[in-house]
Amino acid sequence: MPKPDEELIRKMERLEKGFPDGVYVKPSDEEIPRINMRALSRYCAEKGLRPIELSDEEREQFIIYEEDEGR
Repeated sequence: MPKPDEELIRKMERLEKGFPDGVYVKPSDEEIPRINMRALSRYCAEKGLRPIELSDEEREQFIIYEEDEGR
């Protein structure tokens, strides 16, 4: 069985220390509304549609604006 590359392990440990909460993504811009993807996916499955096939009114129900969240 090959021995793990110790230098690679050290690099990985150093990288992981930079993300103590385990989040590796950039926070979203609070000015940009978010989309409730779970609800959108469920709705599309129930209707037998793809998101691109929804009307503007149908898509609007899945957009979450920051003021809606009380932040």
